Amino acid sequence: MERHEMLAQLRALKLHGMVAAFDEVIDEGIKRSRTPFDVLGRLLQAESSERHARSIRYQMSAARFPVYRDLDSFEFKESPVNEQQIRSLYAGGFTEEKRNIVFVGGPGTGKTHLGLAIATHAVKNRKRVRFFSVVDLVNQLEQEKVACHQGRLAAPTAGRYCSTCSRSSTRRRA
Repeated sequence: MERHEMLAQLRALKLHGMVAAFDEVIDEGIKRSRTPFDVLGRLLQAESSERHARSIRYQMSAARFPVYRDLDSFEFKESPVNEQQIRSLYAGGFTEEKRNIVFVGGPGTGKTHLGLAIATHAVKNRKRVRFFSVVDLVNQLEQEKVACHQGRLAAPTAGRYCSTCSRSSTRRRA
C-alpha cells in the first residue's frame, strides 16, 4: 500500500492524530530502525494525544467560560479567600463526591476568577463542566419554570416532562 493510500485510509477512519504524525513517525522509524510495533505504538500515542486535545477544546467550549483564568494568576494575599480550601477544591475531590461549587461574596473578591480556574482545571482532568453566573443561572431556571421543564438544566437525562408544574387553567363549576 502506498503512502497516499494509507493516509486516505487513516482519514476515512477519522484517525486525524495519526495522519498528522504519520510522516514524522515513519521517517523516525526508518532512521532509527524501529520495529513495526514501535512505529504503530507511536502512531497510536499521537492519535490518543490528538483526541485528548480535541476533547479538551470541545469541553472548554461547552463549558461556556466567559474568559480563561488559572489559579496561578490569582492574588491570594489581596483576597480574604482561604487559599488552602481553594487549593483543595482545585484538586477536584468534590467531583468524585458529585458536588457543585457555589462562590458567594461581594464584588471584586475573586468568585468568578476562582470558579473559572477550578472549572478549567477540571476540564483538563477530563471532567464535564458548565459555568454559570448567578444572573444566567436564575434566568435559565425561570425559563424552565415558565416552560414547565423544571429540572432539565440540572438533569443530564432530560426528556421527562414536568409533572409538578401547575399551569393556569379555567375551571367551570358544576
